[in-house]
Amino acid sequence: MIDDPLLSRAMEALLAGNHPVLGKLRTQLPHASASIQRTAIGLFANFAVPGALRVSGLGHLELGDIHIYLHGRDTPTHCVLHVDNGALGSIECYDMADQDWPEFPQVERIQYVSQKPRAATIGNWRIQEIDSRDLAGLELPDSAA
Repeated sequence: MIDDPLLSRAMEALLAGNHPVLGKLRTQLPHASASIQRTAIGLFANFAVPGALRVSGLGHLELGDIHIYLHGRDTPTHCVLHVDNGALGSIECYDMADQDWPEFPQVERIQYVSQKPRAATIGNWRIQEIDSRDLAGLELPDSAA
């Protein structure tokens, strides 16, 4: 169980969608414990998931297709969920605003984004907000046991 409103909303958005892998990861969430560290630019949490709930055949996966808009912030918060060896591993939520991270961040809205390379250069990505989640763009494995 995650006892942080921002992380709960982020996890709900990152695990949303009609895909078997996302569904299996969602079943881990009620059984996961999280250790949360706050920083000047965001927060980071490590998850502990019972081994029996791991998705076999699923290695490392990153989900980071959301922007979270917080009350009083000018820039969106980026969140990346790391899945390791078939289990929720960690999540990082951060922004690059010239403000300290709020003690109690309040979510105004969450927006899905699409990330497409602009050129063959490393780190040259175009991020565009989209109306609905692009599951095909996530490049999820077709199946996991």
